[in-house]
Amino acid sequence: QPGFNIFSPRKEMEHHLLCFVPVAGLVSLSRPSLTEAITETQLANLNIKSLNASWIDISHISVKRSSLTCHTRQFEFIQPKNFFFRNVLLPKPFSQSRLVHSEVAITSQISEPQQIPSLLAEPEFYKSLEESGIEARTASNLKVFYETYRDSLILSGQDVSVADKTFNILLTLVKKQCNDPYKFGNLHKQVLEPFDYYDFGNNFMRPLVDWSRSTVSGSHNVDAIVRQLKQGENAVLLANHQTEADPGLLAVLIERFTGYHDLAKNIVYVAGDRVLTDPLCVPFTLGRNILTVFSKRHIDDIPELKDERQAHNNRTLRKMAVMLSRGGCCIYVAPSGGRDRPNPKDTDWKLGDPVEVAQFDGASIELFRVLGTRAAAKTHFYPLMLDTHDIMPPPRAVEADIGERRTVNWSAVHLDFCDEVDLDTIQSDVAGQDPRDTRARHVWNVVNNRYIAVKSSSQHS
Repeated sequence: QPGFNIFSPRKEMEHHLLCFVPVAGLVSLSRPSLTEAITETQLANLNIKSLNASWIDISHISVKRSSLTCHTRQFEFIQPKNFFFRNVLLPKPFSQSRLVHSEVAITSQISEPQQIPSLLAEPEFYKSLEESGIEARTASNLKVFYETYRDSLILSGQDVSVADKTFNILLTLVKKQCNDPYKFGNLHKQVLEPFDYYDFGNNFMRPLVDWSRSTVSGSHNVDAIVRQLKQGENAVLLANHQTEADPGLLAVLIERFTGYHDLAKNIVYVAGDRVLTDPLCVPFTLGRNILTVFSKRHIDDIPELKDERQAHNNRTLRKMAVMLSRGGCCIYVAPSGGRDRPNPKDTDWKLGDPVEVAQFDGASIELFRVLGTRAAAKTHFYPLMLDTHDIMPPPRAVEADIGERRTVNWSAVHLDFCDEVDLDTIQSDVAGQDPRDTRARHVWNVVNNRYIAVKSSSQHS
């Protein structure tokens, strides 16, 4: 059943042929681009005519093997269900060929393409989106969101019909939010009936995870957290934050790798206003337990609302204090107040490269330390490292406006539940340094060091 392999950043066709190869299945790359994996020398030996960051003409090559190793990197061939082509030039009939190289051996068995018209049919979701009547910017963002989600399923060899089913549901939920915006209180409890938003969010995230390369470290600390919660104590996860998808990814990875479904479901997330107001975010936010705040990064966006927003944050703090006194709660907070991003001066940065873990705010950690100290139930603090950036990268720069464009990728993700820290015993080596900054720096160092180690390991695996 010969098919066609196409994958590339979405750009104008110009005069290039878009990664178009008749193969026994779809090539799934374990790295972001072919440019990383194949050297110019190998290209010359394979008689590949051209290569740049966006396009590669390999239309004369066909493969009939279970795997192909190029420059020590592995490519897998996965039989796809079906494909959708945008702006693709159909090549002339191929002839049989056999190419052999010391590092790369390819055995070809060419067959003519079949059922081209059905492969060129547009997804049904486009029609649904066109008829939805939602605001133009939201519709445009949803289309990009859908296309990158669908491309991720194709790249990973999964059933692409899942994309249409999932996004038709999301479209219905987005329309509902646009027509009748949900009003979040200071403490939002996940909505499970009549529609289960928690399951929807988790089901949305699972196909984006490369499970074969994803990891959860610190399982002994997860065991300790579960034990402490059962004893009526609290656990606060002092974590970095990389994508809007973090709550969903945290849930599905905890479920998959630890089996603690209740822990995954009952975590309470401290969340900013942006995921409470953007129509594309709200359907995912509704499935989580949320303490709503206005972050320092955005509290001044509308000066005339600053006092009102500060009052909202104070009400949320009182809710949090009651929760901690009752005990048995696990809270996720990102003391940085925002997502990790690449260094803006790094013009060579590409997807897959490390990003900068945003510095933790001393006042934020101090707030939780004081609340934990005053609570009737004991509160434990665990640094948590997340490497999730590539699944749904944020914009390179912080945007003030609501409604950022979202793209997704099929990628490995990593969590590390680091050892518990006693914030009261952390001392500074610098005389006169604010103890709040000392604690924040200590926790940040733990998370950052683990992030650097994980990225280094994954890039050399």
